[in-house]
Amino acid sequence: MRVQDLVQNGVIIGILGATAVGKSGFAFHLAKKLGTDIVSADSMQIYKGFDIGTAKPTAREQAEVRHHLIDIAEPDDYFSGMDYATAFDKVYYYLRENYKAILMVGGTGFYFDSVLKKFDFDNSVSPQIREELNSIYLSEGAVGLHNRLRAVDEESAAQIHPNNVKRVMRALEIYQTTGIKRSQGAMEQSQDRYQSVLFELATDREELYRRINRRVDAMLNNGLLDEVRELKSRVNPQSQSMQGIGYKELVCYLDGECTLEEAVEKLKQNTRNYAKRQITYFKRMNTVKLDASKSADELYTEVVSVLENKSFL
Repeated sequence: MRVQDLVQNGVIIGILGATAVGKSGFAFHLAKKLGTDIVSADSMQIYKGFDIGTAKPTAREQAEVRHHLIDIAEPDDYFSGMDYATAFDKVYYYLRENYKAILMVGGTGFYFDSVLKKFDFDNSVSPQIREELNSIYLSEGAVGLHNRLRAVDEESAAQIHPNNVKRVMRALEIYQTTGIKRSQGAMEQSQDRYQSVLFELATDREELYRRINRRVDAMLNNGLLDEVRELKSRVNPQSQSMQGIGYKELVCYLDGECTLEEAVEKLKQNTRNYAKRQITYFKRMNTVKLDASKSADELYTEVVSVLENKSFL
């Protein structure tokens, strides 16, 4: 199949990978080659004002290639995978109407699943339940929310880290809406919502960690601490956005709970741990591996070759 035919068929081209592996750079190159936009699949870039710590595309980059689904939420908003899928659908049809390829790029595997897979309870959560859970989160924090999940679904609580607020809240939403525990299969995936080809940009663990450390240093040099200080002055510290890596660690420093050196080291460690979790998540997804050490042109050639040999209805 010709790559141009993917537009007609509405096939999603996905670029996934761990943080700092080089997704954004390659995606930018790919988008220009394909003459299309980039649809971000990043759970932190959705927030307004969270720029440096999320490696959000610059104004110049956005002027060259249009980016969607960044800066779509206020810092105090709770934003779920279902919210993301709803927003994505609108962009998807806009791109199809304008005869552009659907290029989805990011490291939030759950966002890819939310878009590509239809879940049994996609539309079952009432606004009232979501509002109640969000109020609990704002008053009791991530730990309080996780404790409530443990009380009704101990198995799911054991599988989901307290800081993964989106998944904790989603498990509670499912239970409170249906009376069925997430661990009992309420989130079983059914048919695909869209056709897709997912490419996973990857490198060896040591090189990935070097890239992470360099990127953290670059973010700090570019003013990350000032960004966090400004956000801290106006955003609820218990909000979902302020729990993001790169923000919560520096808040601890600004609150006098640790030195700057300790906060930076914790930031790097947390980022490395997050990258490991991303890689683990991607293992259960059907992806085509790409070597991040190759040039953008080499990677583009590989992507086109894979796409042209795929068959779609």
